[in-house]
Formats: sequence, C-alpha cells, structure tokens
Amino acid sequence: MELSRASARRRGRAVGWALAVLGAVWAVYALHAVGALGGSDSFFSTWVYTLLMWSAAALVVLRALAVRRERLAWALLAGGLVCWAFGDLLWTVHYDAAGSVDVPSWPDLFYYLYYPLTYAGLALLVRARLKLPGTAMWLDGLVVGLTLAALCAAVAFEPISRATTGGPLEVATSLGYVVADLMTLCLGVVALALSGRRPGRAWWLLVLYLVLGAAADGLYTYVAATGGSVSGGVLDVLWPAAALVLVASAWHGWRPPRARHEGFGLLTVAGVSALLALAVLVYAHRNGVSWAAVALAAGALLATMIRCAMSLAQNFELVRSSRRESLTDGLTGLGNRRRLMDELTQALRTASPRRPQTLVFCDLDGFKAYNDGFGHAAGDALLARLGVELRRAVQGRGRAFRLGGDEFCVLLDTAAAPDSEAVAIVAEALTAHGEGFHVGASIGVVGLPEEATTANAALLKADERMYAQKESRRPSARHQARELLIRVLGERQPELRTHLREVASLAGATARRLGLSADELDEVTRGAELRDLGKIAVPDAILHKSEPLDEAERQIIREHTIVGERILAGAPALRPVAKIVRSSHERWDGRGYPDQLAGDAIPIGARIVAVCDAYHALVCDRTHAPGRSAAEALAELRRCAGTQFDPRVVDAFLAVQGDRPGPDEPAPISPGAREPVRSA
Repeated sequence: MELSRASARRRGRAVGWALAVLGAVWAVYALHAVGALGGSDSFFSTWVYTLLMWSAAALVVLRALAVRRERLAWALLAGGLVCWAFGDLLWTVHYDAAGSVDVPSWPDLFYYLYYPLTYAGLALLVRARLKLPGTAMWLDGLVVGLTLAALCAAVAFEPISRATTGGPLEVATSLGYVVADLMTLCLGVVALALSGRRPGRAWWLLVLYLVLGAAADGLYTYVAATGGSVSGGVLDVLWPAAALVLVASAWHGWRPPRARHEGFGLLTVAGVSALLALAVLVYAHRNGVSWAAVALAAGALLATMIRCAMSLAQNFELVRSSRRESLTDGLTGLGNRRRLMDELTQALRTASPRRPQTLVFCDLDGFKAYNDGFGHAAGDALLARLGVELRRAVQGRGRAFRLGGDEFCVLLDTAAAPDSEAVAIVAEALTAHGEGFHVGASIGVVGLPEEATTANAALLKADERMYAQKESRRPSARHQARELLIRVLGERQPELRTHLREVASLAGATARRLGLSADELDEVTRGAELRDLGKIAVPDAILHKSEPLDEAERQIIREHTIVGERILAGAPALRPVAKIVRSSHERWDGRGYPDQLAGDAIPIGARIVAVCDAYHALVCDRTHAPGRSAAEALAELRRCAGTQFDPRVVDAFLAVQGDRPGPDEPAPISPGAREPVRSA
C-alpha cells in the first residue's frame, strides 16, 4: 500500500512537470499567434501545435491506463481528444496546402467522432462521481443546458446558416458542427449544475475544456462560413488550451462535491432557465430565429414540464409514505395504535349482529425476562419475528397491530370466543420458546358490537380481560410473596382480609379507568392489599384502643406506612409497591403523612388507594358507628376532592361506580369547612 502511494505521488509529480512544460510551450505558441513573438508560422502551426495536441492526448490516455478509478470514462474522453488530434494531423498533412477542400472530408469524420466519445465519457464520469439521487436532478441540469444552447443558437446559428454556401452535404456538415457544439455546451452546463454549488476545481476544469473546445469550433465554423481567415490568431490558441485544461482536470485530485442536492438553489436556476427559454420562443415569434434555437428552447420547456410532473408525483408519494409511517409500527411493520383506533372505529360503524367482529388484545408473558437476559437487540428481533408470525396467522381472517412494547392486537372479521380456534391461532403465533426462555401471550377478547360501542371502551374491556387471564395463571414469585404477607397480616387482624380484598378490587377498577398500564395496575392492586402491612409493628393496645389516641400513640400509628415500606423494600419485586404503601396516607393538600407530599408529587397509585380505602371505610360498619350508604359515601368523596383526594381520581372512581357528577349538583363546601374522611 505504501509503495503504491509513493508510486502514485511520483507519477503525479512527473505529470505535473510535463504539464508545466507544455504550458510554457503553449504560452510561447500563444505569443506567436497574437503577433507578440516572431518566428515561422509554418513551424508553429504545424510542429508546435501538433506537439501540444498529441502530448495532451497522450497524458489523458496515460490517466486512463494508470488509474483504475473511472477508467472507462477517461478512456472515452481520451479517445475523443485523440480523434480530434488525428483529424488535425490529417488536415495538416494532406489538406492544409490545398486551395479548396471538398466537404465533408476525412478529417471531418474524426472531428465528428470526438463528440459521441466525449458525451459518453462525460455521462459516465457524472454518474460515477456525483451519485445522483434520481432522474429529477438530471432534468434540472438538462433544462439549464438546453436553455443555454437555445440562447447560443439564437445568436450564432442563424448567421452561420445564412453564410454557409455549397451543396446539401457541405451545408449539413457545417451546421452539424454548430449543433454538436451547442450540445457540448449543454452537457457541460448540465454536468456543472449537477455537481452542486461547490463542484470543485476538477469539475470546473472539465467544463472549461468543453466550453473552450465548443467556442473554438464555433468561431472556426462562423469565420469559415463568412469567408474569413481560419489560420492563426486566437483560434489556433484555443484548441491546444482546451486540450491542456483536460489534462489538468484528468490528473487533478477528484473528490465528490461538498454541496448537498437539496433545497431550492438548483430548482431556482432551472426555473430561471425555463423563463429564458420562454423568452427565446417569444422573441422567435416576433423576430424569427433559427429552427435550432426554437427546438432547443421548446426542449427546455418540455424538460421543465416533465420535472414539474415528477416533483408533483414525488410530493404525492411523500404524503402517502408519511401517512403509512404514521400508521405503521416501525419495528414489526404492523399497524400501530393510531391505525388500530381508526380501524376499530370503522369496524364499530359497520359491525352488526349479523356481521360481528372481534377484538383480541394480547400481552406477551415472559418477554421482559427474555429482553433482560438476551439484550434489547435480541428482544427487538423477537418482536419483529412474532409480528411476522402474527400477520401470517391472521391473513384472510383479520388485521394485526402492535400497540407498543409487548402489546399486540388483532381485529378479526368474524365472531370468536376466547376458546375458539381463531383465538388459539393468535396465541400460537405469539409463542416462542428455546433453551432458557419461554414467551407466550395473555389474551382478552371482546365481541363487536354487542360488548362495546366505542373504540376506547372496546380496548379497555379487552385489556381488563387480558389482565384477568394473566392473573389467573400460575403465581409469580412476587405474587407468592404478596400472598405470604397478606396471610401474616390476616393472622394479626383477621377482619382486615375482606377489607383489603375489596379495596384492591376498587383500586384496580379505578386504575383501569385512568388508563394505567398492566404493570402499574398490578402495583396499585398490590399496594391496596398491603397498605396496612406496617400495622403488624403497632402494639395491640394501641391498635384496638377504643378511646381517643394521645399524640404519642398517633405518632406510632403514623409510623406504620414507613414500617410497611421497609418490609416490602426487602423484596426487589415489591419495591414499586413499597412506594405506594409509604404514601397511601398522604393528602392532596399536603397535610398527610409521613412526608407531607402534595398534588402530583404523591404517587398515582397511592392517590388511588387513598380514595378506595376511604370509600370502603365509609360504607363498612364499625364497632363505634354504623356504615354510611353508598350515595352518602360518594358524596363525601366528592366533597373532599381537591383537599384530601386527587379530584381526577375521585372522578374516575365515581365513573366506575356509575355516579358521574352532573351540572346541577350543589357547589362543594369551602375548603376550610371540609373535614377529612377517616379510613381504616
């Protein structure tokens, strides 16, 4: 590798010196051509000119042979320059001394070969170097190039056409050069436009080569057609200058342009070019210009129309793609929650007892352990594979969706019971097992429209049933620990068992109403069951005392939430529950215990447990007072919302109980007049 780099550096230095020498020779030749340096015209026009052209051609050929990168492109460009130099050589040897030459001649054949070889080499170089984003960029460049060619044709083609005399073949040959040179200018501008706002020196040199060659040839054709002298002067300087510029471009350090093919820059240039093309057509209509200018201007406008049509089609596709992405889960390719809600709403509009549909809600079991054990990348791969299996399983039966995380949904086109074959196929598709892991799914099924009339209600009911199935499965280590602690608490206070179970049921229903996740729902339920665990550390004399407690005894009672948290925190699986237990006696207004938390600083689970426990305490009979009616208890909760309880939780609890507050109910009592609800 080091040897190759050193060899490339030596080769580059050698070419640089050769180009410097040729540049010096060209400078001497130019001074003679403009009359600033004496000498034999024949020597300079024959030997020096030929030396410059063939030396330049040899260096470009060397570039194609020595460097593998873009070899074919540079071979074609070198071939074009060789054809041009050979045509000049034929002209010098056989035709220069002749008084008149038949047109077309043999040199014309080689001159014309220059154009297709150059066009092909340039196209390959553009394709290899610019890595264009699409056809639209080519069209933008084509509009610019055709417009420039139309302007040149409008200025130069008509005078040359009028001045050209001779037979049809002679006229066609002369005008063919004009058209070919205009196409060369067009392609040069296209290449420059495609290269971006900062094309780099190599691109500028390549385009300069094309422009110099086209300008020299066009001037030669014009001078020859008008009967002027075509030997010596500026014309003889431009051709070798163009050849040396091509050498500099070929051996320059090529690199991709830094400009990005984005934004409105190139589009603005193309738009201005289209307006200029339109101006050429308007001018042609009023004053008359060559057919070539009209054709080129019309071509520029046609390319503009095609470009606009492509842009419109691309915009439509972007809109469709954006909509697909907004409705599609990126990991599995299934519909996401938004698509599910859209299709579920549509299904509820069209479903009927004669044409029932079924919503199947699925939550993976064992996926968290798999994700923790094998890593998130493996977890994502498993979700993607399960998504594919689920789509295949329900194909022809319904549509599959991924709501996020490890939750999936299926909307079946027929009625399906929880134990039906269709639901079993869904469960099987979401099953994976291997060495050290097993992933399955808990499922909730809701029939449409008989069991739900809105999309949210259907999803909530399916989630509840899924969770109920999950709960009915073999208890986990966390559930076993919870059962043990409840049993210990029940042995200490047997009357608490029923109270705790009922409070947990109310808390679970309220949490579902608030839209908590399955994990949060489980934590709230466990927190409701274990909220009084710390009372096992309270002496019986205080716990069962019928008289009012003094301040010291009240302080001991208030410590039970901290004791409960300390016990639960010993089991890692119950630490989220421990936080709920600690804050279960906090108040919304910050006057609770043990931390005087207020508002949203209180864990949502603790706020739910506080409302449910207070309600159950109000409706249950006590040794010192009978329980209140359900209506009285709900009214009390509503009265204390905003001071003792979270108003949002109270509203959710009332909704679960079917007692939504109406607009005609009396305003709540002022905060200062409210008394706290006493709970167990």
